Amino acid sequence: MFLKNKWKNLSIKKKLFLWSSLTIIIAFSLLYISMYLFMPKVFEFYKVNNINEEIKELKYELLNNEEIDIDEVLDKFSYENNLDILLVKKDGNNLINEVIYSSFREGANSPNKIPFLGNHVSYVEFNRFQQYNININKNEDIDVVIRPEDIEITTPDKGMLTGKVNSVIFKGVHYEMEVITEDTTWIIHNIKHAEAGKIVGLIIDPESIHIMRKVKGYEKEK
Repeated sequence: MFLKNKWKNLSIKKKLFLWSSLTIIIAFSLLYISMYLFMPKVFEFYKVNNINEEIKELKYELLNNEEIDIDEVLDKFSYENNLDILLVKKDGNNLINEVIYSSFREGANSPNKIPFLGNHVSYVEFNRFQQYNININKNEDIDVVIRPEDIEITTPDKGMLTGKVNSVIFKGVHYEMEVITEDTTWIIHNIKHAEAGKIVGLIIDPESIHIMRKVKGYEKEK
């Protein structure tokens, strides 16, 4: 009764203000709930369709260009689409007998970290895949892989390595820098950048260094 009488005593302006505020709060609440419930699905639908189209283009490129560098193309595709890629060959029994490409830098050593693999192959095949990179023989050729985004730039006095920034290119969401050290040219991806010509330090976390066995028939030409 008290609230009812108080409402009657309010001026029209105050009533309009309260009704407007309540309407806005309800509208924003409904909008938030709708975005929370439906936006992830809408984004997933858009992302999946977009990736499927890009996969079609990628397949066409791989099938029609014999001189293509598979590692380079798939590395780029994996990074730009934030996807993990596993490209394999199978025998007549649909068993994996060769890993052509893997964007899982730890995947060959830890196949259990590749969730979708278990949906397509048996536990025995899991073990076969696990043998791919675990037992590296003495004097065997290997690839030492460090992702561009895993290299940190710091001041020269704090770096494990020091080098000169040769070029800086903005890629839309990050900078791509080419840094030349004493005997190596490094490609680095970072949301921050150093000016071209500047001397910088490089830090590489040991956990970011991955040792991978070279796949026969797909080594890069030197």
